[in-house]
Amino acid sequence: MKTSIQSFWSFYLVAFGLAFLFDQLFWKKPNGISFLLWITLATAALLIVAVVEKVRPARRSSFLAAVIIGLGIMTFVRREDLTRFLSTLVALGLLLLLVATLRTGYWTSYRLVDYLSAFFKWLWAAFSRPFGLFKKTPSLDPEASSTNSSLSSYKKIIPVLSGLVLALPILLLLTALLSSADPIFKDQIQNFFNLFNIKNLGEYLFRLFYIFIFGILFLGTLLHAILPKKEEEAPDPNKPALTPFLGFIEGTVVLLCVNFLFLLFVVIQFRYLFGGHTNITATGYTFSEYARRGFFELVTVAIIALLLYLVLAAAVKNNTVFRLHTFTVLAVWLVAQVLIMLASAWLRLQLYEAAYGFTRLRIYTHIFIPWLAILLTAAIVLEILHRRGRFAISLLACLLGFVFSFGVLNVDGLIVRLNVQRALVGEELDTNYLAELSNDAVPAMVELFTNTGLPARVHDQLAASLACRAAEAMENDSPASWTAIHYSDLTARKLYYQQKTALAAYPVSFNPKQRAYYVEVSGKSQPCPYSYIWN
Repeated sequence: MKTSIQSFWSFYLVAFGLAFLFDQLFWKKPNGISFLLWITLATAALLIVAVVEKVRPARRSSFLAAVIIGLGIMTFVRREDLTRFLSTLVALGLLLLLVATLRTGYWTSYRLVDYLSAFFKWLWAAFSRPFGLFKKTPSLDPEASSTNSSLSSYKKIIPVLSGLVLALPILLLLTALLSSADPIFKDQIQNFFNLFNIKNLGEYLFRLFYIFIFGILFLGTLLHAILPKKEEEAPDPNKPALTPFLGFIEGTVVLLCVNFLFLLFVVIQFRYLFGGHTNITATGYTFSEYARRGFFELVTVAIIALLLYLVLAAAVKNNTVFRLHTFTVLAVWLVAQVLIMLASAWLRLQLYEAAYGFTRLRIYTHIFIPWLAILLTAAIVLEILHRRGRFAISLLACLLGFVFSFGVLNVDGLIVRLNVQRALVGEELDTNYLAELSNDAVPAMVELFTNTGLPARVHDQLAASLACRAAEAMENDSPASWTAIHYSDLTARKLYYQQKTALAAYPVSFNPKQRAYYVEVSGKSQPCPYSYIWN
């Protein structure tokens, strides 16, 4: 395994460069394109330093890098909060996984405990490795003495310093002339020198401090990825994560008790929920009341049952063929019943949405339930094949599928479409809730607005909401900072301009007494949805 550094300056420059870039992109700046830029540059920098150090990343590591950048793109394309949060969180997690397995690509064989172990190994290396490097900086020429190395460095630095001294008066003269020639250039130069205002000293010291801390962490991360202290052994996914300690009878009793409880619940579900709506109303509940009482609880039960299975699978002593097969039968029975309970949660959610409409939380659950069902199905297959160690990679695959589903489906756009569908059959369209949605909803709203087949009532409601949105966008036509540039915002502004003529039929005006904006619909003035009331 390679243990020496070819160019230690590449480690310093990349680590502290990423820390400085983090400060420039995120300190008191709105987040638009910032995370995509940073995560892309961080991933690329890691791979470039590996090339400089003549370390060949594993092919599977290249796949991880592509997924990381894909998640970064998701944060730029979608404005919806949870989509951005999950994409950011998972991208950072995968970046750490890339660091841990850059040379080996062993992440596909990791068990759950291996993922956890890799995180703590990175955490220790990030804090400890840089200090070992500071104590003794590696020499580019191992045979050269430290004295000769220092002299060589000084000889390289002195000409650079001399050139800077000679350039300084020339730069000052030219800057003064250019400032006199162009007032905008003068303002920019003045703004630059204003950065050194003594009033900002506290802020600058704090920023320098956290840049230094982040630089140290990034330096340790690079060293851990490219020059690990010891080569990682190939993990065995089928090796038990811990020594079984729970007796077979005890574990079987737990599984049987939970299975019979679930069986009772499933029987009732088939009698009432799966048996038809009439059976529900016969018990004195409306559809919405019955649904509201259950779907989140059922999803929670499903997650707890999955965790129970994983704990028992690791803890129960299945040291004979009979015990192993018995546990498998009970575990498959348990997970199969959980799948039926998830189907119950899905039907309850549909009943609830039919009564009250679609919201972000309900769409989140709609996306989560199928991926949890896929994970449970994978657990059944792996249990039957006696390959439980592959559950971790199945979990990772489902997690990625879940997160990418948010971006592909466009949560806010989907909410608009589904709620408009409800409005077409006579339900109320909640324009106040539509106003809470991000600019991800605008393409769907414009598409429906231009649909000539919409009833006049629904069309006017969409038009009023779009007109108010457009008025706000025109008032804030340009982002406060280039870091705030976002694809969703740019798309929305473009659509507003395209529909400017059509939206002119719904003029928006300001009422100074109420300090609120009003939109005119069919000759009648009505307040803009509350998200578009500006002070």
